[in-house]
Amino acid sequence: MRLRRTCLLPGILFAALTGVCLAADLPGEAWRDKIHPLLHEPSDDERVEFLIIMKDRADLAGAREIALKEDKTAFVVDRLREFASVSQAGVVRSLEARGAEVQPFWIVNALLVRADRGTLVEMARRNDVERIDPNPKTSIAAPETEASTRGPGMIEWNITLVGADQIWALGYDGTGIVIGSQDTGFFWDHPALINSYRGWDGVEANHDYNWHDAITSDAFASPTCAANAAAPCDDGYIFPHGTYTMGISVGDDGSTRQTGVAPGAKWMGCRNSDLLGGTPATYVECFQWLLAPTDLAGSNPDPALAPHVINNSWACIPAEGCNFDTLQATIDAVRAAGIVVVAAGGNDGNACATVQYPPAIYDASLTVGATDIVDVIGAISSRGPVTIDGSGRMKPDLVAPGISVTSAVGIWDLYTGGVDFSYYTASGTSASAPHVTGAIALLLQARPDLIGNVDAIEDLLRSTALPFTSNQPCGGLGPTDSPNHVYGHGRLDLPSLFLGDADMDGVANVYDCAMNDNTAWTLADPVTDLQVDGGSDTTLTWSQPTETGGMALSYDVLRTTLAGDLAGSTCVVSGQSATSAADATMPGEAFYYVVQTVNPCGPNAGSDSDGGLRDSTPCP
Repeated sequence: MRLRRTCLLPGILFAALTGVCLAADLPGEAWRDKIHPLLHEPSDDERVEFLIIMKDRADLAGAREIALKEDKTAFVVDRLREFASVSQAGVVRSLEARGAEVQPFWIVNALLVRADRGTLVEMARRNDVERIDPNPKTSIAAPETEASTRGPGMIEWNITLVGADQIWALGYDGTGIVIGSQDTGFFWDHPALINSYRGWDGVEANHDYNWHDAITSDAFASPTCAANAAAPCDDGYIFPHGTYTMGISVGDDGSTRQTGVAPGAKWMGCRNSDLLGGTPATYVECFQWLLAPTDLAGSNPDPALAPHVINNSWACIPAEGCNFDTLQATIDAVRAAGIVVVAAGGNDGNACATVQYPPAIYDASLTVGATDIVDVIGAISSRGPVTIDGSGRMKPDLVAPGISVTSAVGIWDLYTGGVDFSYYTASGTSASAPHVTGAIALLLQARPDLIGNVDAIEDLLRSTALPFTSNQPCGGLGPTDSPNHVYGHGRLDLPSLFLGDADMDGVANVYDCAMNDNTAWTLADPVTDLQVDGGSDTTLTWSQPTETGGMALSYDVLRTTLAGDLAGSTCVVSGQSATSAADATMPGEAFYYVVQTVNPCGPNAGSDSDGGLRDSTPCP
């Protein structure tokens, strides 16, 4: 295991092998600079909650070389867990010896601690601790709401505006793709959400690996959602924010209302907020659980059950103690695992440079602004560039409907104590982000080769957005510039994403080759060194082509009775990633074998394929 070393103590074998710093007290008063100014120094007998951020982090660079999303996610999780277990060992021993309450996080190599002043000071003095952060509440603002004017039996205007209904007509509704979200919770049994909840099989519910509650205290819990809830629930007292946002990604009650972009996708979720909001620790905890979901007891993590995309309609405010670096490291890890992180741009418009809070500010997040029914940017939608971190980064990446959007809600009935499921219209970038989350589910169903390739997914969404210009000169851009800091690359446009000519090669269809790093993807080269062993079973081996076309590659093995004749061939193996295969068929006559490479530009069997880019392949 390769680990990043930020310190090396000569002559100490343990440090050299693990790449972590051993603890040593800092001289003088230098340790005081590690403590966040918002974290007050408690008295000797007072206990305070704080986050210990360790100095060293795991090296995840190897994930870039892994093609399959499941393998990529497993690699990242294993690296993070192994690294944190070694890096945090000494700190955990010291904390436990002092009677502190400790919750380790491996996703960002940090620990949530509740302890007294002496413990806080001892931790700050350690050389292997980078800093001590507070863990205050950060509120999730409820969207601006209004009464719904849409009648039942209708597809919502925002769904048709982005063209989702046209993609459904092509046969793509998100089936086979999993959407994750962290929010105020979710009323999983709302008619618009129940059938797409991964924990529901149509007869009974199983919440293991599908729900996690990061809220552990009832002090500010909603009457509809107690702490440590064993089943998905939401804040029905102020506004059921999570139910509302999930309804825009997947909502469909099967008969009267279609509020979601990808009604065939499955969803899973984590509660990160109570009535007062979330904390840096609850956001990190939810990301960690989404990266490696566990059972309800928090045990037996399984990264194979991680979602393909995560919606984040919330913000963590630095003025309330949110540290840029901590959440950035967390989101970088999620992205390295092949999972797309979608973030609401924020409701702090309409001035420039108001995209200012994590996770919207990060390059690793796909940030979404809000437009109305006629594609005008919402007054509340935050604008770029990102200046709060000095990057000048262009944000938002794109925009989607977020003004007067109707979705599923559940409202607490004061008299009965129950929850009334209904629909409500609201505004905010919290509504915009789940449109893009749902769009990614549709895209990945149609293009499974893109699963785990976050760069390519984001490139496609940006390059096919419907561009708009703005007279607002944010970041010094002019009225004819696109992309810009108001609309980003433009408004989400699903027909263009699916039916457009993304690589501008003159061919426009759902299998069009995608752009990556501004270079068009191409047909992969044919395989080389094909070897056939005709023993009791026919075994074939081959070498990967030199040029894969810049994207996910698979292989088809074809058997034919005539050399060079693919038209009448039989598919032996379809869509595999390994460079070997076996054929148990023992014919009484001579057979010929062809191995063709396949990527979204089409199959290539060398001279046997006549060089056709998009010829139909005999393999399914």
